[in-house]
Order: sequence, then structure tokens, then C-alpha cells
Amino acid sequence: MFRWMFILAIAGLTTAVSLLATTGGEEGKAQSLAPTDIYTVMADQPPGGSLIRGQTSPAMLNAGYWLKEVANPEKVLLTGEQIARLNRRLAADADLDCHNLLEQPQQFQVGFIRRQITGCADQGNGLTDSSGRPITRQEIDSLLAGCLPEGEKVSANYGFTVASSDLRALPSDRKAIRGNPRLDRWQLTHLDPGQPLIVLAASVDGKWLFVMSDNYCGWLPAANVGLTDRTTWRNIINGRQFLVVTAPRLKMQNGNGRLLTWQMGAKIMLRNTEDGDYVVKIPARDSDGRLYWQYGRISRTSDLVSSSYLPYTRANQLKQAFRYLGYPYGWGGQLDSVDCSALVLNVYRAFGIFLPRDADRQEEAVAKGIIRAVSWDSALPGDLLYMNKGHAMIYLGKSAGRPFAIHSATSYGSSVAAEGQVEAWQVVVSDLGITNSAGTTYRQAVTAIGRI
Repeated sequence: MFRWMFILAIAGLTTAVSLLATTGGEEGKAQSLAPTDIYTVMADQPPGGSLIRGQTSPAMLNAGYWLKEVANPEKVLLTGEQIARLNRRLAADADLDCHNLLEQPQQFQVGFIRRQITGCADQGNGLTDSSGRPITRQEIDSLLAGCLPEGEKVSANYGFTVASSDLRALPSDRKAIRGNPRLDRWQLTHLDPGQPLIVLAASVDGKWLFVMSDNYCGWLPAANVGLTDRTTWRNIINGRQFLVVTAPRLKMQNGNGRLLTWQMGAKIMLRNTEDGDYVVKIPARDSDGRLYWQYGRISRTSDLVSSSYLPYTRANQLKQAFRYLGYPYGWGGQLDSVDCSALVLNVYRAFGIFLPRDADRQEEAVAKGIIRAVSWDSALPGDLLYMNKGHAMIYLGKSAGRPFAIHSATSYGSSVAAEGQVEAWQVVVSDLGITNSAGTTYRQAVTAIGRI
């Protein structure tokens, strides 16, 4: 057993520190805050509009069109306790990568960490950088040199993200392209500010940390992590005063120009209410890499947040999904937006349901019976559609006998021959007569339908 030591570069000063950092109680290290440290909500310009192609009509671009066919759409489908049981079942299956961080061991087997690091790095062959130059196996190995721990066990360390963060397959910002240049294969997912992390390893130069989040393991910049002790970390996670982001994204900025973005379903810790505002706790990192809190204000009348998870109803399922309509396709959470499985993930996070991050794992939860499988004959608006573990959609229902879904799409063949190939790259409503690259309709390509 050993404790990772790493070199942390801060403001040009290089300091050797341990990954273990302490803070003074739940509030973290005491800091005197200037007015410029206070965060306020920034206006977020929504997308210009949704693509209308194929059999989709303008009337179909709102949740109400589809909910009129649903009996009792405001009926609560799962109680809080039922949702908690579902989350426990998802987290109990190691194949789904839903990590209950509070139940992880304080010491990890080195073999487990090494498998996680090398598994993330294995993104297949044929990768090139953004200039088209091939990325060699030797280059990948050099990025991991010295990153794999030795010995038998490693003591876990604890922290929270202090910025909107990209979780990476390797300790590098370099793009890795295979096929479409918009898809960076080393981009795993997006992490919101304030997400809890378990730190498992560090790069040799200390600039990157290998972490476990609630649904992925991967690398992120050390500068985006505020470290704390395990007791404080657990107390913060278990805190019952928080807001839930219900908008597709929430942007807040302080007087120093520091901008943070949270996506739908993210939790923001609540300090108190004051003068008609929520006063929220914004995670920050001091010069020693330790967690402390700054603060922000959000109007209590804002429709960007809720003081609790939303009731899990079919009406809320579709209303939340339609808030994303027209937002850009964001591979791995890039562009402050969602890919196909993150659309599903974020909508369900708003109810406190924590699904696997990727479409293949979500579909696997259907195959294992954790998410109930249903047939086309019994499919209802809000059910989840999966295409051979490669694409996820939210079913809307039928119009003129044709099935429709809302999904974050890249490109597809239109169901209207004259329109040809559609380069969507946004969240769209489409009929399922559209086709994939093999010419198969999405309706034919659906391999699983799940209901939560």
C-alpha cells in the first residue's frame, strides 16, 4: 500500500503535495470572499430552432402534442423509495458502470486500477489527430508511462470537480479522430461542477488525475479537482439541501469572469435562502489544491432549477426531453450539450434516477431486467428505444400510424426520398422511418424498448 505523490503546478509555482488534503469541516477551508467571488446566473441563448424533416410537422415539436394521447400523464410512476431501489439495483451490477461512490472501498486493488486505466485507453485502432496524422501505440503508451500504480493496494483519495470538466480516456487534451472529425474518441463524458470523485492515480507530472465518478472512470485535469478528506466528502454527498438543474444547462459567472456550466439533473449544494434568492455553494480550489466554497445567487422563481427532484411522471419525462429540442449534438457532453445517451441520462437525472452513461450499458440494463422490457405493441410515450447498443431515443408515440421519437441525432437518411441524407447534429423529433448508414429504418433497427 502507498500514497500517491505528485507534482502540482499552480500559478507557475511547482509544489510537491500529497493527494490527501484536509479541510475545516463541511464548509471546507475558510476563505474571505470579495464581491467578485459571488456567482450570478448568466443568460443562456437557446438554439435557433429545430430541424423539421421527413414526416415531422411543427405541431409535433412540443410535449403537449404527444401527451394528449396519454391517460393521466401527471400520475407519479415511481415514488422516491422505488427510485432509490432502482438506483441500488443499477449500482449493484458492475457491468453497468453505475458507481455508488459511498460504497466503494477505502483501498483499491492495484489490478483493478490498472484495468480501468488501460481499458479507458483502448479506443481501437485507426485513430488520427486533428491534423490527420496517425496516433501510434507508442504515443499512447508514452502518455501512460509512469501512470500505472505498482504494489497491491492504493488508498483512495477524495474530491469534487470545481469546474465544468471533460473526462478523458487518456491524460491528454489531444483529439483522437476515427471517421467523423466531430467525434473525439478520447472524450468520455462531461462532469458538472461539484460532482464527487474518488481519485485513484495521477500522471507523472501531476497535471492529470485518474478518477472514478458516478458513471465513468477516466482522466481530468488536476486543476479541476478540489481535494478533501473522506469524512467531509461523505457529509457533502449526503447533504440534503440542494437544488436540481432542470434546464438543459445553467451558466453562472463571478465578477472575475470565471464561468461554470451545469447540465440538466446536476445537483448544486444549497446554503440558504435570502431576499427571494437561493444562495448556493460553488466548489472552488485553493492554491494547495484543497476544496473550499464560494457562493452564488439564483432567483427562487427561476425555472432553471428545482428545490427537489422532479416528480417522475410521463408529463415530466416529455417536458424535460423537449427542453433540449434543437440543442446541438454534443459527443461526450461537448458543446455544453448532449449525445444520444446523455439526453436520456440527463432527463432521468432530473428525477433522481441514475442510469448508465452510455447507450450500450443502458440497453444492457433492459436485457438484464433491471429496466423493464416492453414490446412495440405496448410502448408508451417516454419509453426508451435502443438500436443495437449504439443509439438511444425517447419514444413519443404514433402519428398517422408512424412511430416518432425525440433523440440527439448526427446524420440519417430522411423518410422523404427527396430530402436524401440529413445532417442533423442536434436534438430532433423524427419519425422512425428514417434510415441508418446501412439503409435500415430506425424502427427496424430498434433492438430493445425499456420502461422505467
